[in-house]
Amino acid sequence: MNKPTYRFEDVLLPKFFDRRYATPKAFPPINPLIQKVYLRSLVSIGLVFLLRKQEGFDDERSQDFFFNDGSDVSIDVARFKPWMLEVSSAAAIVFDQEPPLYCLDPDLFNDFANTAPPTFQEPPFSFAMWIPERECSNAGCDNLHQTLFLVNSVDDSFFVIDFDFLNRDYGKGKVHCSPFTLDEESNEWCLDLIANTIAYMNHYSEAVEATDSLVKSYKGQGFSQPSKPTEMLRPRMISQTQRKRIVRRPLSSGQHLNNRSSPASHWRRGHWHKYRTGQGRKEEKLNWVEPILVNSGNAE
Repeated sequence: MNKPTYRFEDVLLPKFFDRRYATPKAFPPINPLIQKVYLRSLVSIGLVFLLRKQEGFDDERSQDFFFNDGSDVSIDVARFKPWMLEVSSAAAIVFDQEPPLYCLDPDLFNDFANTAPPTFQEPPFSFAMWIPERECSNAGCDNLHQTLFLVNSVDDSFFVIDFDFLNRDYGKGKVHCSPFTLDEESNEWCLDLIANTIAYMNHYSEAVEATDSLVKSYKGQGFSQPSKPTEMLRPRMISQTQRKRIVRRPLSSGQHLNNRSSPASHWRRGHWHKYRTGQGRKEEKLNWVEPILVNSGNAE
């Protein structure tokens, strides 16, 4: 029996792939990534797999098909390793829900990198998140990283997918998918970031934009200008609240604190503080204690 072959025209991609975004200046463009064949193929394969399972095939037979992206070579999905199929299925589930695309404010991104995360919480909804372009922290690496996160809640657990790229080369990258239960703690920077982001979205909803907005793009080719502006979506923002970060002033020359020399300038790591409120103090809330720059400008 010949395996069935599925093509792009056989799969109805989610409307997410029809969107065009005008990303803020601090963020790399995301439209080239959305248009990449491999990302569309990944989601299409996941959609076909899930559809075949709905039709009554077991896991092994659901995976037994070819996918052709328009090239001369068809992908044998039966050869996928379990993690590869998990990524395809998880990405298909998230994109099929038409998730909003968020951009994480650069200052907030830096603060979260210096904040001890809480235990994972239920995300308020499925969402995609594009973070600021960042330099690699590994020694000897001069690459700029761009990362797209997909977060989705499934029953009492949820999963996080991250697509990581170097130097805006969206044709090459690493993909990682992590399913979690709500009592787990993270041990990787990207999962710490997501844990902090979800807690922030849950407890500071006023700082999370709830609707899309349209902007007009006047970009042309070279010196030419388009005759009509193009309407594009502006990604929603996860931004700082109105609270101002506390920055301690440096001590003046020769000044001492409690008869001791003042410490060198440093960041005091942020954390999440749990407290109870409401009638009978039965309602449990989290408060973010932001990182604090202690003795800013103080000479060592």
